[in-house]
Amino acid sequence: MQNTPSPLFCVKCAQPSLVQHGEKAYRCNECDFVYFHNVAAAVGALIVCNGQILLVERAQQPAKGKLDLPGGFVDYNESNEQALKRELLEELQLPVNDMRYLFSCPNRYLYKDIL
Repeated sequence: MQNTPSPLFCVKCAQPSLVQHGEKAYRCNECDFVYFHNVAAAVGALIVCNGQILLVERAQQPAKGKLDLPGGFVDYNESNEQALKRELLEELQLPVNDMRYLFSCPNRYLYKDIL
C-alpha cells in the first residue's frame, strides 16, 4: 500500500492547496501565494568609506524603496562569507578581498504581510 502525502496548507488562505513550484518554492492553487521553503539566512555588509556608510535602495518587497545595507540571502551549500562576496558583486559590482565579522542576530522576515 502506498502512502499519499498529507496536503500542504497555505499560510495565507489556510487551504490545503500548496503545490511545489520549482526547487525551493510552493504556490497556492487557491490564492496564488508563493512560499519559499529555505532557511532564510541572510548577510549584510557595513561598508564605510571616507567616514560615510554606504546604503542601497531596496529593489524588492518588503520595504521596496527604503534604504538598507547591501547583502542578501545565503544559498544552499554557501558560507556566509561566500554569500556576502556574491551579493556585493551582484548588487554593486564590488569585488571583496577583505572582510571582518561584526555580529549576528535573529531575524523575523515579513514576506507578503506574513511573518
